[in-house]
Parts: sequence; C-alpha cells; structure tokens
Amino acid sequence: MVPLAMTECTLVASINRGLKAIYASGGAISVLHKDAMAKAPIVRFGYAVRAA
Repeated sequence: MVPLAMTECTLVASINRGLKAIYASGGAISVLHKDAMAKAPIVRFGYAVRAA
C-alpha cells in the first residue's frame, strides 16, 4: 500500500496502473536513503543497465 495525499484523479489512476505493473512483474525492493520532501519520485539505480 502506498498512501497518496492528493486529489488529482488522473495522477492517482496513473500511479495505480504503474503499481499494478510492478506487482505483476514480481514486485520491487525499495530502500529509504533520506527522509525528505520532493515534487517527483526520485529513483536511484546501482548500474545504468538496470535503469534501462
């Protein structure tokens, strides 16, 4: 479950589709490196090949 604090329905629907795709592909592992606020998701990969 990912809590969303927004009222923009199209963004909520888009995030829902993305999360369904992640779940269908076997899930993902996430690690919190810093507790902060950002306007957009920040994703860091160990290798450029894994980001593709």
